[in-house]
Amino acid sequence: MAAKAEGNDVGDLERLVDEVSDEVSTRPRLRLLLDTNLLVRAAITPEGLARRILQLIADDPRHVLILSTHLLAEVADVLSRP
Repeated sequence: MAAKAEGNDVGDLERLVDEVSDEVSTRPRLRLLLDTNLLVRAAITPEGLARRILQLIADDPRHVLILSTHLLAEVADVLSRP
């Protein structure tokens, strides 16, 4: 005997939840823009918190790191300073 929930078969609802969950899990969860300071700190301190944050973003395909040529040029400029 199948249970009913508001006129729908529970099995149908479970399948719908699974479909929606699969769709949601493939979407980016966060779109992140990191400032120059954090990116520079990640570059110069391999064991630091900034590097860990950047690595967590890179390891999770649901996150998207937003970058621009201006931001990357600024990071390169700061890293080239003595």
